[in-house]
Formats: sequence, structure tokens, C-alpha cells
Amino acid sequence: MGGKIDHSINQGKGPYTFRMGDQNCHRIGTLVPTGDVRPKFCQLYIYDMEEEVQNRKNAISPGDPSRFNDELIRLLENMIDSHNTIAKTFRKVRDRLAVNTDSEVSIKLISRRSSNGRTYNLPTVSEVAALIEGDIGPHMEKRDIIVRRSCVVYTIEFKKRGLPHAHIVLFLHREDKFPTAADVDKIISAEIPNPTTDPVLHSVVCEYMLHGPCGKAKPSCPCMVGDNYSKYYQKPCTERTTVDGDGYPIYKRSKKGVTVIKDDVPLGNNFVIPYNSQLLLKYRAHINVEWCNQSRSIKYLFKYINKGSDRVTMQSSYTRCNEENPGRFDKIKRFYGCRYLCACEAAWRIFGFDIHYRTHAVERLQYHLPDEQPIVFHDDDWVDEVVENTSLGVSQFLNWMGCNNSTVEEMQVAEELLYCEFPTKFVWKKKVRQ
Repeated sequence: MGGKIDHSINQGKGPYTFRMGDQNCHRIGTLVPTGDVRPKFCQLYIYDMEEEVQNRKNAISPGDPSRFNDELIRLLENMIDSHNTIAKTFRKVRDRLAVNTDSEVSIKLISRRSSNGRTYNLPTVSEVAALIEGDIGPHMEKRDIIVRRSCVVYTIEFKKRGLPHAHIVLFLHREDKFPTAADVDKIISAEIPNPTTDPVLHSVVCEYMLHGPCGKAKPSCPCMVGDNYSKYYQKPCTERTTVDGDGYPIYKRSKKGVTVIKDDVPLGNNFVIPYNSQLLLKYRAHINVEWCNQSRSIKYLFKYINKGSDRVTMQSSYTRCNEENPGRFDKIKRFYGCRYLCACEAAWRIFGFDIHYRTHAVERLQYHLPDEQPIVFHDDDWVDEVVENTSLGVSQFLNWMGCNNSTVEEMQVAEELLYCEFPTKFVWKKKVRQ
């Protein structure tokens, strides 16, 4: 049993209390016993199968193992092996070890500069993940991004860093499109709060919203590309919020602000990531808030929508003994381009949460003039079946109107009005394999 045990609760005169907190776990230990230690727990499913019954008796009662019935133990083993999913998994490990006693298999994740860095980046945390080989198909296509005036667009990114990231764009009302510097300061801050007047916000900003240290103080920081700062920190200090010539905001960062020590390096306001104090206090997490007034800023979100699934290059090495020369080993290496499915993304999809979301949803409805609709069929389809298919005469627009309880006459009039307002050249098409 593993977990954080609270021993301080028993310092009084009350009855003894056992209390555990945080994330509890069950330690299964090694799959094979080490040294002269007898097998126990999950090792009983894998190690020394010929003596499994005796090993189980010794594990339960080392002093008097003969008091157990061997036949009853075998019946229980067969029942568990047949119906228990976890037991079946351990048996597979046993079978694998029994077949490949003279071979070693290892898996390595490869970092390649030629691959897409946002998709093929290596994980920076220790986590459980599934590698799915060959998970690339026609469904992995680019998406059409349509931006409308209205409420929100967001996408969820799984960066192989533990918890997922949400990238959100909120479209403001036209009266709020070009706020003043005072309006921006009410929403976005880029300074370390005073620890005396606002201690709670100060501690949260120092924990979640400080970039670095980087540069000469820490050249190994992930934001460093050689000797260059990829995130453009540290930021210039200024006494008021302004907008530069390219339309980007320059947030207020006072030179006389508070300084904190992080990794033995002093950090000031020029290392603060812009934030909203209300959101930061409510969620206690890294929440970067920016004011975007250019299409280049909005593209920052859309690149994650088009990014596709996380992937990784996996190298599997298989070493086995040469049958002709037992002293010689053959090494085989194979490389796979795999889909990287972390535990957070798996849970996200199991619960059916949205990966990409927008409101209001936009759906393109196709319409056509009578008998001028496109028709798609295969070359081995019967002509009579194609001609008699009643769905060919109904456009997507008519179907949508039908779902909204409109009459046939109303639908036809609406479609004709649409054609008059948006004249388009319609052609009859068919798809035939040559």
C-alpha cells in the first residue's frame, strides 16, 4: 500500500486513527523475485509455474504450508485464470518470459529535428501512454476553419506534459474591440502583486505565472533554442500599457515592482506571464490571458486545431541469441511512427468531452436546381437502383428544412429564392471509374 500517511492525527489522547491522503496506490513490486526471496503477490502468476501451488502455500503460511489442499488451490487458480482480467494479463507476461528466455526487448522514443515539433515532441513527464502504430488514415485531414462574429472557439491540446491545455479565443462585442489602456489594465495584469497587501494572489502568481529562469542563468530551460529566447523573455519594463506599431499590446511592467527568488535567480515583472487575477484565484492554475486584435494572434489558436494528434517516433530493439552460434547475438531495430495517446487524452475521450468546440456551430447546406444535383455512384452499381434512389432528388438544404417541419412548397420556394440571391453555375456530375 502506498500513499501519504498522516501520523500527526494520533498525537492526542483519542483512539488510534489511520488516515491517508493525496493519491493512494498499491505497490506490486517486481515481477520476478530477487535473490533468495520467495515469490509472492503478482510474482505467483509468473515465476516458477511448475511449483506454483507450493509457492502459493508458502506465501500464505510459511510455517505450515501442508495444511492447505492442493487440489482446491488448483481449482481456484483455474477459476481466476478463466474469469479475472488482471490475472490473464499476468499470465501473458508469464507466457512471454517462457518463450523468450534468451532475448531482450526494449522500446525507445526518438527525437528527430526533421519531424513536426508540435506533433512529435517528446514527453517531459513520466506518464502512462499508449503507442498506436499505423494510426494514420483518410480521417486525419485538415479542417476548414470558419470564423463568425459570435460568443467562442477553443481547442484542447495534450502536450505530453501531464495535464491538458485549453486554447480559447473569445470574440468581443464591436464596442469593446479597441479598448483603452485603462480597460486592458482592468482585465490583464503583468506584474507581481505586493505580498503585504495581496498575499494570496502574490503566492499564486509566483507559483504559476513566472517564466524562467532562463538565459545565462539556466541555459537548459525549454524556451532556449541555442542562445536565443524563443518566448522573448525577459519583457521590457514600462510604466503604462501601450500598443506597439504592429498592433501588439505592451503591458504595464514597473521597474520598481516586487522581486522574487526562483531557483536562486531573482525574477521581476519582466518575467511575469500576463494573467487575469479573478481567473487565477478561482482555478489556481497556469492561465495566460492576452488581448488579441490581429489575425496573426488568432492564428495561434487555429494552428492547434489543425495540428492533429500527438505522435512520436518509436524505436524497438530486439536482441536474440543466434542458434548457430550461441555466443553471438542478432540485433534488430525497427522504427515506427506512432499515435501518442496519454492517459489524460484517453480519459477526455472516454467521457466524451469536446476536443474542438465553437459556438455557434456553422453547417454548410448544399442546394441545387431541380434535376441538377450532383450524383455519386460506383461503377458496379445497377443503373435501375441509382435512378430509383429517392434520396437523390432531395438536397441537403431540403432535408434540413424538412427536419424543421417546413412544407414542401415552403422548401422549394426557399431554395429558389436562395438560387436567385446567390446565382451559381450548377452542373450534373457523376463519378465513374475508368
